[in-house]
Amino acid sequence: MNENEHVITNQARRFATTRYPFAPFIVHFKEDIRDKLVVEHLVKYAKEQCNNFDLRVLGYRRTQTNNTVDEYDVLVFVENTQSFAFLREVGNWPAQLVGKEYSRKMLSIPPQLSGVIQNVAFNVDWDEFVQDLKRQYPQIVNVIRLKNRNLKDLKLVKVEFNSDTIRNEFLEGKYVYVHFMRYPVVEYMALAQVLICSRCMHIGHFQKNCPPKDEVTCKICGAICADLKKHDCHGIAKCIRCGGDHKSSDTKCPKVKDYRAALTRTLLSTRNQVQANQPVKNNPAFTISNFPRLDHLSSANTLTANDNHVDAIGMFEKLRETMIEEGKKTRESFDQLKEEMSQRNNACEQELSNLKPKVAMLDNQLAQHDLVQQETMILITSIIQVIKSGTKKKGEDIEAFSCMMDELMSKYHINSRDLKFCNTKS
Repeated sequence: MNENEHVITNQARRFATTRYPFAPFIVHFKEDIRDKLVVEHLVKYAKEQCNNFDLRVLGYRRTQTNNTVDEYDVLVFVENTQSFAFLREVGNWPAQLVGKEYSRKMLSIPPQLSGVIQNVAFNVDWDEFVQDLKRQYPQIVNVIRLKNRNLKDLKLVKVEFNSDTIRNEFLEGKYVYVHFMRYPVVEYMALAQVLICSRCMHIGHFQKNCPPKDEVTCKICGAICADLKKHDCHGIAKCIRCGGDHKSSDTKCPKVKDYRAALTRTLLSTRNQVQANQPVKNNPAFTISNFPRLDHLSSANTLTANDNHVDAIGMFEKLRETMIEEGKKTRESFDQLKEEMSQRNNACEQELSNLKPKVAMLDNQLAQHDLVQQETMILITSIIQVIKSGTKKKGEDIEAFSCMMDELMSKYHINSRDLKFCNTKS
């Protein structure tokens, strides 16, 4: 284990800052082609056919595709974000290059065309959040919630643009408003490339500066030998740094990840210092004489104003957190109310189920009561008919008895027509 692998060397910094800033555009041809002519055609087409656009090419080279005869790729490296955004648009490419058919590989959005939104809560409605963002910035290509090493969501959202102008406006605003909430925005910084020596497989120096001049380390098994061509590798991967079952050149090695994080922090710190001093050094308008030092009172007032601004931001942040917490409690109360209503509804349904047999029993009893009443009325009617018939035969005072019977029939709501079926022959 190299004890100096945790040290950020100047060679590692130079390697991370002097590589091409953008991934190359890969232009594929099915026949032999000169890469210089392809680049010249692209630059000329951008200037003449695309509103005099200045396409800045930093480098290019030609490679053969998988050892296939007469198939070549031309790698085009651009210099700035404007050129990258220009070439990423399909409409900015000619139908043919140097009179030949070609195809190109679509590249992902680089960090230079991305930004980061901070403090985005996990319970936010993601679809509405994305739609509101794209409504404000139609040039947004992707909106991605970032994750940590353990693949757990972070409160950071990466926003990718297809326009460097809109991306700069997005960052210059310092904040973005989504669904009446204000979120701070910052620049998205990609992780730096880590320098791994191809001779000893350790981190932080080039091969020409490698201390063991007469020894070479196998990147697969980690064995040290004098000549790799004579080395009999057993093919079992083992990292010389962490001992893991991967190649020593694997950039996903935990040690490489730790070094990359430290290197990125170092580069960011250096960059911020350079940017802070850049206007004074390069712009003659920013001179000390044009901006004299303020007196102590003005400085105090400025500090007070800044403190008030910070206090206001802190107050709004606390208010936002309080609103989120209150919203969470409201949702919990609503869910509890729904559960109670569901339980009460189930209880009512159970009571109705218990009452149905009782109602059916009462209906049965009422029907039996009606039947008994009907039978009783028939019996009373028959008795009255018999009595009236008997009195007629004996010659008694029919008129008085009939009045009594009429009162009895009126009492029981009996119609005289109902007595016809009971009449007998005298």
